[in-house]
Amino acid sequence: MQRYLFQSLTEYLAWASRQTPLFLILDDLQWADEPTLALLHYLATRVGQMSVVIVGTYRDSTLDTNPALGRTLEELLWLGLRPLKLAGLSHEAVGQMLQSLSRREPPQHLVHVIFTETQGNPFLVEELYRHLVAEGKVLDEAGALRADVSVAEIGVPDNVRLVLERRLQRLGEEARSVLTAAVAIAPCFGFKLLQMLQDHTALDDLLIALEQVQRMGLFVFTADG
Repeated sequence: MQRYLFQSLTEYLAWASRQTPLFLILDDLQWADEPTLALLHYLATRVGQMSVVIVGTYRDSTLDTNPALGRTLEELLWLGLRPLKLAGLSHEAVGQMLQSLSRREPPQHLVHVIFTETQGNPFLVEELYRHLVAEGKVLDEAGALRADVSVAEIGVPDNVRLVLERRLQRLGEEARSVLTAAVAIAPCFGFKLLQMLQDHTALDDLLIALEQVQRMGLFVFTADG
C-alpha cells in the first residue's frame, strides 16, 4: 500500500513538473515520522530527471531524538546528496533583516547589540525585535529606531524562553551543570577555566557534556579554545 502511494505521488510530481518546475520544501524533518522519511528517500531516487527541487530542513541538535532521520540522512549521503549547514546571519544581514521588519534604517548600534545577543540566529533576531517593540524599548517618541538601546534593556522574549526551556529539558544533569558554570564565567571562556570550575567532573564526562550542549546550539566552539 505504501509503495503504491509513493508511486502515485511520484507520477503526479512528474506530470506537474512538466507543466511548471516545482520547488518543494519539507520543513522541520527532525519531527518527521518513518513513513514521511521513507517517502523522502523514495522521491530522492526518482526526481533526478524531473524539473523538481526538494529541500528538506532539520535541526541537527535533535538528531539523537529521531534515529530514523539519522538513518535517512546516511542513505541520502550514499546517493550522493550532501547536507548544507546553515550558519547565522552576518552583521550586515541582521541589519537588513531589522530594516525589513521595521521598515526603517536601523542605527548601527542597534544592529550591533542585536547581532551580538543573537549571533545572527534569524529566529532570535525577529523575536528579540518584536519583544523590544512590544516593551516600547526600541522606538523613540518620533517613531524612529533608538540608537542607544543597551543590552541591559533587552531581556528574554517569552517565545525564546520557551525554546530554551525545551532544549534544556533534553540535557542531562551533567550537561546542565556544565552549562550553568559556563554561563557564570562570561560570554567567552576557555576550556581550562571551565575544567577548573568543574573539577568534580571526569574529563571524559566533561567532554561528553560539552558536546551535548554544543549540539543543542547553546554555545559554539572557537579555534582559540
